Amino acid sequence: MGEVVVCDMDGTVTRKDVSVLLLEKFASGNWKQMEEFYHTGEWSLKQTALEEFKLLKQSREVMESYVREAVELDPDFSKFVGLCGKKGIGVVIASEGLDFYIETVLEMMGLKGLKYYSDLAAFQEHVLADVFFPHWNPECGECGTCKVEIIKKYQEWGNEVTFIGEGRTDRHAAEFADKVFAKGLLLEHCNEKRIECEEYETFADVITRMRLDK
Repeated sequence: MGEVVVCDMDGTVTRKDVSVLLLEKFASGNWKQMEEFYHTGEWSLKQTALEEFKLLKQSREVMESYVREAVELDPDFSKFVGLCGKKGIGVVIASEGLDFYIETVLEMMGLKGLKYYSDLAAFQEHVLADVFFPHWNPECGECGTCKVEIIKKYQEWGNEVTFIGEGRTDRHAAEFADKVFAKGLLLEHCNEKRIECEEYETFADVITRMRLDK
């Protein structure tokens, strides 16, 4: 049996949610009201992501430049990926974020080419014009990127899957993974639902608990 780590991006690989950084800087409308629609259950996560991201009427170049300037990274994630590789453990990103800033973050960490699943930003005349969801599950429709289906796919291919996350959008994934590392809202959810997990703060903790440096 193989082993694969499926890892959230925003708030996990990065210290803060990159989409929030972009919305705070560039949104052309009231994205916080849209957040309320999501938290009260009026909108699905997929609908919220679509409407929020469409407020980012900026060029890819401008937003990528701001990501490089503003994002704070977990300094041990690159080491984590390298150590996993040495032990034959695959690492993929599963994110509700947008492809262009995920690629920027991975490039900053020297991890260009790392496999990721995310929402896709479409640019027209150099401005973000639309968002597509190639990894959503139409039978559910809640999330833009279905982390559960990604986990199940790797399990069906004969892998034990470890999931690493921190937020509300990770709660379903934690219920299907073989092993879970959790912090923040995900940790609260796991404790409430009695889902077995290991608490972490940074990837230095994960490296130690997975015994990757042994």
